[in-house]
Amino acid sequence: MISKMKGGIFLEMTGLKNPPALQLSYEGDTDFDKCANLIHLQAEKGAWTAAYRGVVGNDERQFNGPGVRVPMLSYSRALPWDHPHRPFKEYHSPLDNMDITDPGMLERSKETVLLMLNAFEKDYYPVNLFKGEAFLSGYGIAVDRNRNLNLHRNMLKIMDMIDGSNSIADISGKLNIDFSEVHSFIEQLFKAKLIKKRPSK
Repeated sequence: MISKMKGGIFLEMTGLKNPPALQLSYEGDTDFDKCANLIHLQAEKGAWTAAYRGVVGNDERQFNGPGVRVPMLSYSRALPWDHPHRPFKEYHSPLDNMDITDPGMLERSKETVLLMLNAFEKDYYPVNLFKGEAFLSGYGIAVDRNRNLNLHRNMLKIMDMIDGSNSIADISGKLNIDFSEVHSFIEQLFKAKLIKKRPSK
């Protein structure tokens, strides 16, 4: 099964009233890391990210270990290392019980994790079949710059990055444009046969 695994997310402390924290895998720069981190940071204000072993240390270690190296991330609601109460104030005390959890935080955590997984399933590397700048109006894709200048500019910026070296998540992160907007536009290019898809690693 290990050879077929592209990644995973270990969950802990997801119902606490702390900012969400994503701990990256041992490698830290896999397609799964980049896509999950992008969605994590876009999903909730105050979200923070740390390198491997930078938030918690639990069962994600076994997947990241030598001879396995499955990019297993960790998502939690923990305070950072420099906080006096990290990972949370009640940790390993008599007050560390279900009373400190919040159903609303648990639900938000669930929604974010599902967004991460959904985005990764949609992520791929668009490879250009066009040269230069595609004539979008000829394919019925163009947006009137007088009606939506921001979207018009974003489409041009996205096209500049489509050369097979950037995934949808890469493009979204580098341009600071929502993943769903980038994905939607690139799918239009695919339907117009202006790109082909190369799967994420």
